Amino acid sequence: MEMKTLRLLIASLSCICLNLFSVAGQNKITVDFDAPTPTLKVTKVVPLETNKETFVDRFFRVQATDRYIFVQDRFQILIFDSNGKYLSKVRNLGHGPREYVAIKDFCYHNNLLCVLPLGEQKIQLYSLAGDYLRSMSLKISADALWITDRFKAFKSTADPKGTLAVALPSGNKSIRAVKPVLASKTFSIEAPRPFTQGGGQVFYLPDFVSAVYTVGPRPEDIRKTEFDFGTHTITPDYVVKLEQREMFERLKKDKIASFLNFHPTWDWWGLAFAMGEDRYCWYYHPQSGKQYISRRDNGSTSKLIVCSVDNQFVEAVEAVEFLENPRYAPYREGLQVDENDNAVLIFYTVE
Repeated sequence: MEMKTLRLLIASLSCICLNLFSVAGQNKITVDFDAPTPTLKVTKVVPLETNKETFVDRFFRVQATDRYIFVQDRFQILIFDSNGKYLSKVRNLGHGPREYVAIKDFCYHNNLLCVLPLGEQKIQLYSLAGDYLRSMSLKISADALWITDRFKAFKSTADPKGTLAVALPSGNKSIRAVKPVLASKTFSIEAPRPFTQGGGQVFYLPDFVSAVYTVGPRPEDIRKTEFDFGTHTITPDYVVKLEQREMFERLKKDKIASFLNFHPTWDWWGLAFAMGEDRYCWYYHPQSGKQYISRRDNGSTSKLIVCSVDNQFVEAVEAVEFLENPRYAPYREGLQVDENDNAVLIFYTVE
């Protein structure tokens, strides 16, 4: 990337002035638990290359594009090509001005990795070779970010003016939305991936809320879509009574739909969530209103990690689960996978 382009990106991120505004419109979708099981067409199975450079801890997230696969854990970002071949990594631990103690979030934009360090009001830019380029300051404490050519979006969990911050490239005419929902002890259930993109639209999934927001550079672009789970829907009145020490047990006992992970493609919306002892994958076609839903045993040996790219959903399955679970048996033939390997990515579409 030319230095002029890099300077423009840095300048656009370094000045954020935020104002309060209201959400332009909203919609509600009732989740049909009696919807049929989806027919899935697996388009590709990609084992991620495993070597001494690529091991990740159990807290990891996956982001995929048509060219790259990124795996982020708390301390590093691994970069693979679309076939799972390891290319490089971002790992710059330390307390110096060019280092970080942990990674809160990252975004891939214009061949750059924009890294949000934990506990710092700044963004660090890295090349795809893993080289540090530069840092820039922020005027907010951000927990997640998403960058496009038209705007920059940030999540700031506990800001009473709104957890979603959207700024124009110039840094001016910035807006705020989404009132925070907090438990009685002021803790949160973090969305696995607060920002996602599908069908040319950026979406924001807040904590503790059964809803997703479209994101754009203008107030009228911010639209709310609620997910109605009936008596299983999490509400602000329910959240404020939660205490961290008994949160998991209470959510499971009350069968509240929680730990939502929203992942859209060009044609379909996907939503993974936990409820009681089970996990669900729900698919929704916005144009026709068609729904599908599948249920999985929550006792599985791995967590379900999902994202999307183009018109495909992507499920990341830990190697031991891929080898032992009968549902993955049709995809194991011809693949070299060991139980100590990294995750296997399964690309699929809904029919």
